[in-house]
This record gives sequence, C-alpha cells and structure tokens, in this order.
Amino acid sequence: MAETKLTNQGLWLLRYEPYASAKIDWHLARSGRPKLLNEREVKDAEHALRIASGNAAFNGSPLPAEVPSVQLAMPDTGNPPDYFGIAGWKFCSRRFREALDQPEHVVQFAPVDFIGGGARARAQEYRRLRVLACQPAMDMQHSDYVPTDGCDPVTGKPRPEALYVRRYALLENLQPKTGIFRIDLTPGDVMVTDAVAEQVLRAGCTGVEFLDPTVRTSSDMRRVRTATGVAELWI
Repeated sequence: MAETKLTNQGLWLLRYEPYASAKIDWHLARSGRPKLLNEREVKDAEHALRIASGNAAFNGSPLPAEVPSVQLAMPDTGNPPDYFGIAGWKFCSRRFREALDQPEHVVQFAPVDFIGGGARARAQEYRRLRVLACQPAMDMQHSDYVPTDGCDPVTGKPRPEALYVRRYALLENLQPKTGIFRIDLTPGDVMVTDAVAEQVLRAGCTGVEFLDPTVRTSSDMRRVRTATGVAELWI
C-alpha cells in the first residue's frame, strides 16, 4: 500500500458502516417489527432529567438508573454487526466494547432490553454506546460546515455550533485527552485516536468505519483506517 500523507493528526471519525445499518432496517421493515419499542419513553425520561439537572445536552453525564433501558429489536437472521446506529443512538457488541477498552468516565455502555432477534444477535450482548468525554477539536474558521446558533449545554448561553460538517480542519497541536471523545461545538460527531481505531479493527469488529475527518465528504474519495494501515476508497 502506497504511503499516504495524512493531515488528521492521527484522529478518525467514528462511523457505523451504512450498509450494515440499512440491512437491519430492511429486515425489520419486512417483518413489520419496530426497531425501538420504547423510543418515546426513553427520550421523555432523558428530557426530564436534562431539565432537572440544568444540563441542556446531558451528553457528558452517565444515564442514571431511572432512565428506562432501550427495548431493541433485531432481525432473526443474518450476521449482526458489532456496531450500528438507530434513531441517532449507537449500539455495540461485547467484542466492540472489549476492543474499545475505555474507562467508565470516558464511555458509558447503557443496558439494552433485547426483545427480538436470533441467537447470533443475542450472543452479541448489545449495549447502548454513550461517549461521555468531550473536548474542542475543530478549527471553525477553516472547517467546512453549516453554521447554526447553539447553546452551551451547561450554562444555556448562546454559542456558535456546526451542523453537517463536510470537512474538519483540526486545531493546531491538538492533544486528545482520551482515546475517544465527542467533538465540542458539533451535535454528535465522535473521534478516536489511531491506536483505538487499530484495536477495534484488529479485533475484527464489523459495521464500523473510521474516516479521515480532513477529507471533504462531497469528494469522490474517502480515506479510511484499516486494520493494517490507511486506504483511499474511490466511488
């Protein structure tokens, strides 16, 4: 593989592989089975806690026990992925959690009530992935995104935020404090270090992609981390 000069400072965007999640949607749609049985109940409980805590985002705090577990359905057949997303929530297998190998103050793996799926899906022992760690990473002056008016999740004061980030310019001399973290000033993008990406890929986890954040999403080329290095994929 030809050596590729990178500008991403050894950081990768964590993404679920779109076809893996699409397969789950397709199979459940055919069976008429909902993917999440209590989505509204869980969201209402989280919203009530945000109000009570004064934390508008509630992203950096572990979910307390009074928030009900997500009731997750999966297809009865097929090869269930180690990582996928539904309704903006991220789910991961035991293998993914072990490969990620992060402390409790960095990532929370919230319980899931598994209400449908075959033996293979049940063997994955899925949990809901919530990344608690957060830090600034984005150079907003040089990134390509849609600006929006947001608010500080703790103080509630207005602040600029970024939607639909097409290309990240990273802060100069960015030093990750944790192996995985949410990006400050974006709704939900997550970055991991090169070491963490390699761990997950070498463990053979499926359904996951690690994208170079500095490559424009509208480009015909995607740069991804592989188990053995870096690859450029053209479409």
